[in-house]
Amino acid sequence: MQNDNPYQPPTAHSRPAFDETRLRLKAQAILKQQQEFPEGPSVGSYFRPLGKVLFFTAGYVLLVAAFCYLGRYEAAFAFGGFFVGRIVRDFQWVRSLGREWATTKEFIDWEKVRRLAGESPKETAISK
Repeated sequence: MQNDNPYQPPTAHSRPAFDETRLRLKAQAILKQQQEFPEGPSVGSYFRPLGKVLFFTAGYVLLVAAFCYLGRYEAAFAFGGFFVGRIVRDFQWVRSLGREWATTKEFIDWEKVRRLAGESPKETAISK
């Protein structure tokens, strides 16, 4: 009898989930967010990159207009509802992040974040 199992389980990832470059970029983004909005995420900070908001709005408007043009008013109404639901969901998510920011920033190891971002502690001042 052979001891080798011919049915080896597949590996979960062929590469690490977080390589150094991704961690550095995420750490830099966290530090930038903290410097720009020390009181935490807000609705204004989420919708600040206007390009993202305009892109999704234009896409939904085009879909609704196309369905109206084709006489498919029920589909236009459904996509309009999806758009409103997306906006409401985003507002609620950002508001919940903002409410929990005081607790969250206490759990974050800011020295480790600075180290991952490649900055020295003197370069970045994080206010608590």
